[in-house]
Amino acid sequence: VARLAGESVDAFGMGTLPLGVSYPDPSKRPSEDAAISLVREAASAGCELFDVADSYCPNPASKGGEGFHWAERMLFKALSDPATGRLGDRVRIATKAGMARISPESNGWRPTECHPEALYQSIRGSYQALGGQPIFLWQLHHPNDKATPIEVSMQAAKRAVDEGLVSNVGLCNVTIDQIERASKVVPVASVQAEYSLYHRKPERDGLLQYCLDRGIAFLPTCALGGLKARRGERSLSDDFPPLKGIAAGKGVSECACALAYMRRKWPNIVHIAGGRSAERVRDARSGSCIGFSDQEMRVLDGMKPVSRKKKA
Repeated sequence: VARLAGESVDAFGMGTLPLGVSYPDPSKRPSEDAAISLVREAASAGCELFDVADSYCPNPASKGGEGFHWAERMLFKALSDPATGRLGDRVRIATKAGMARISPESNGWRPTECHPEALYQSIRGSYQALGGQPIFLWQLHHPNDKATPIEVSMQAAKRAVDEGLVSNVGLCNVTIDQIERASKVVPVASVQAEYSLYHRKPERDGLLQYCLDRGIAFLPTCALGGLKARRGERSLSDDFPPLKGIAAGKGVSECACALAYMRRKWPNIVHIAGGRSAERVRDARSGSCIGFSDQEMRVLDGMKPVSRKKKA
């Protein structure tokens, strides 16, 4: 269990990007029925927090059911109570706006101009897709200071909070300066950014410590290696032999061990590992039961990925 905006939240949530956008092979994206089934299995396994975005969809160019807000609508179908037509009290949805895919076929993303009116309309779309209930956590997916200063963009979030559309506000892919500027407009409850054993920049630049000191939850993206891992270019077991040894000694996977280590080091972390299968979701959640000795923490703190030659 972790804390977010003063509430206890599930520290091992589920990311839904693989359900709406499948990298590197779009043909492997599950059907909507399969996605709903997976989300329900995750909920049955104890998962309460689900991370999504308005742009997680099969076809961002579509104006119909496979376009923007697809994954939010899918989550509502999967998690709402048929008797009440509402999400359960323990369900926590964290959604985002402010990024768009370059094309349906592309792996590339770009920030939108992040004009407050456009963001506000996206928030309303998310609110409707999620059943007309206050959104637990709305996040700016990526600021675009060149087009719209973040403090102007966040006026949309403040308006949504004031109108009861959103309960808490977070930021993604931001600097400490941007957090401070945004916080002058609306309280910032969370920050989402890349952090993993491969990418420790948030430790070096002080972002994780800044968030910890201020009670801001940190949601790491690419926590298990990201797209390079999905392409087979990264492997926790091959790249971090000490991790492999510690995981084997505890009878757990390297993935679960890595997630648990990050939580032990930074207790404000709330994981949102991508849910590509029920087995992966259960494995990630098993990290909540893993503990470490001080010696093991020193070993894990000192790890660096083993150099790997590129495949011919």
